[in-house]
Amino acid sequence: ITFDNFPSVYFNLSSHKSLVTLSEAINPGIPYRRGFRTDTAAALRFLLSSAETGALGIRNESSNIAIVITDGNFNSRFSTQSAAAALHAANIFDVYAVGFDR
Repeated sequence: ITFDNFPSVYFNLSSHKSLVTLSEAINPGIPYRRGFRTDTAAALRFLLSSAETGALGIRNESSNIAIVITDGNFNSRFSTQSAAAALHAANIFDVYAVGFDR
Protein backbone atom coordinates (compact mmCIF):
# COMPACT_ATOMS: atom_id res chain seq x y z
CA ILE A 1 0.00 0.00 0.00
CA THR A 2 1.25 3.47 -0.83
CA PHE A 3 -0.34 6.63 0.46
CA ASP A 4 -0.38 10.39 0.39
CA ASN A 5 -3.82 12.03 0.39
CA PHE A 6 -5.35 8.56 0.05
CA PRO A 7 -4.08 4.97 0.15
CA SER A 8 -3.89 2.58 -2.80
CA VAL A 9 -2.56 -0.92 -3.37
CA TYR A 10 0.79 -0.86 -5.17
CA PHE A 11 0.82 -4.63 -5.67
CA ASN A 12 -0.94 -7.59 -4.15
CA LEU A 13 1.08 -10.27 -2.37
CA SER A 14 -1.09 -13.04 -3.80
CA SER A 15 0.10 -12.15 -7.31
CA HIS A 16 3.68 -13.12 -6.33
CA LYS A 17 4.22 -16.79 -5.62
CA SER A 18 8.01 -16.61 -5.41
CA LEU A 19 10.70 -14.41 -3.93
CA VAL A 20 11.94 -13.71 -7.46
CA THR A 21 8.68 -12.16 -8.69
CA LEU A 22 8.24 -10.27 -5.42
CA SER A 23 11.76 -8.86 -5.72
CA GLU A 24 11.06 -7.86 -9.32
CA ALA A 25 7.96 -5.96 -8.18
CA ILE A 26 9.91 -4.09 -5.50
CA ASN A 27 13.23 -3.68 -7.31
CA PRO A 28 12.43 -0.74 -9.60
CA GLY A 29 11.53 1.15 -6.43
CA ILE A 30 8.17 1.93 -4.95
CA PRO A 31 7.39 5.47 -6.06
CA TYR A 32 7.18 8.31 -3.59
CA ARG A 33 3.69 9.77 -3.82
CA ARG A 34 3.63 13.53 -3.52
CA GLY A 35 0.29 14.64 -2.20
CA PHE A 36 -0.60 17.78 -0.35
CA ARG A 37 -0.87 15.88 2.94
CA THR A 38 0.16 12.63 4.59
CA ASP A 39 -3.00 10.81 5.64
CA THR A 40 -1.37 8.07 7.70
CA ALA A 41 -4.66 7.32 9.49
CA ALA A 42 -6.40 6.57 6.18
CA ALA A 43 -3.54 4.27 5.18
CA LEU A 44 -3.72 2.36 8.48
CA ARG A 45 -7.52 2.03 8.24
CA PHE A 46 -7.18 0.86 4.63
CA LEU A 47 -4.55 -1.70 5.67
CA LEU A 48 -6.82 -3.08 8.40
CA SER A 49 -9.96 -3.24 6.25
CA SER A 50 -8.05 -4.80 3.33
CA ALA A 51 -6.51 -7.40 5.63
CA GLU A 52 -9.88 -8.28 7.13
CA THR A 53 -11.48 -8.76 3.69
CA GLY A 54 -8.57 -10.73 2.29
CA ALA A 55 -7.90 -8.11 -0.40
CA LEU A 56 -4.15 -8.04 0.26
CA GLY A 57 -3.47 -11.70 -0.33
CA ILE A 58 -2.25 -12.33 3.21
CA ARG A 59 -1.03 -15.86 3.75
CA ASN A 60 -2.30 -17.32 7.02
CA GLU A 61 0.69 -19.65 7.33
CA SER A 62 3.13 -16.72 7.27
CA SER A 63 4.06 -14.01 9.73
CA ASN A 64 2.38 -10.76 8.76
CA ILE A 65 4.31 -7.55 9.07
CA ALA A 66 3.50 -4.02 8.04
CA ILE A 67 6.23 -1.45 7.58
CA VAL A 68 4.99 2.13 7.60
CA ILE A 69 7.50 4.39 5.88
CA THR A 70 6.59 8.00 6.47
CA ASP A 71 7.90 11.53 6.45
CA GLY A 72 6.24 11.92 9.84
CA ASN A 73 4.03 14.80 8.76
CA PHE A 74 0.76 13.06 9.47
CA ASN A 75 -2.45 14.92 8.83
CA SER A 76 -4.06 14.37 12.24
CA ARG A 77 -2.35 13.12 15.38
CA PHE A 78 -5.61 11.93 16.97
CA SER A 79 -6.81 10.09 13.83
CA THR A 80 -3.42 8.46 13.33
CA GLN A 81 -3.22 7.32 16.96
CA SER A 82 -6.78 5.98 16.81
CA ALA A 83 -6.15 4.06 13.56
CA ALA A 84 -2.86 2.68 14.92
CA ALA A 85 -4.62 1.50 18.09
CA ALA A 86 -7.31 -0.28 16.04
CA LEU A 87 -4.68 -1.96 13.87
CA HIS A 88 -2.75 -3.04 16.97
CA ALA A 89 -5.93 -4.38 18.64
CA ALA A 90 -6.75 -6.49 15.57
CA ASN A 91 -3.48 -8.40 16.12
CA ILE A 92 -3.06 -9.18 12.40
CA PHE A 93 0.31 -7.53 11.84
CA ASP A 94 3.55 -6.80 13.61
CA VAL A 95 3.87 -3.12 12.69
CA TYR A 96 7.13 -1.23 12.28
CA ALA A 97 7.46 2.45 11.49
CA VAL A 98 10.35 4.06 9.66
CA GLY A 99 10.57 7.82 9.51
CA PHE A 100 12.66 9.89 7.14
CA ASP A 101 13.31 13.55 6.61
CA ARG A 102 12.83 14.97 3.13
